Amino acid sequence: TFPSAMASDPALLRFVPLSAAIDAGFLSQLGKRKLREYGLSDAPVEIHASYGRCPRMSASSPMCVGPEAFDASADGVPPSMCVAPGTLLNANTLEDFKEWDKSARLEAE
Repeated sequence: TFPSAMASDPALLRFVPLSAAIDAGFLSQLGKRKLREYGLSDAPVEIHASYGRCPRMSASSPMCVGPEAFDASADGVPPSMCVAPGTLLNANTLEDFKEWDKSARLEAE
């Protein structure tokens, strides 16, 4: 049951835009995998991010992409967090990146 004050105050529940944070460990892990596994391949790679409830109502909790993003099992994510699957699209050169039709790629996902 909700207290009557909460039910009558629509300001208590609001949409907060999703923010994201990339951990430096993710970039380090990506660099290692590019050298050892992926090479010049630009094939999509399945990864995952994690996010959880922020303890303060005034702040949002960013979706974090950390070094465990490449682990297929997502065992490194604490049980208090939610897992969000995704796809890493990796360009090998700035020119490749500029040539991508970014709108079409977002629509495809």
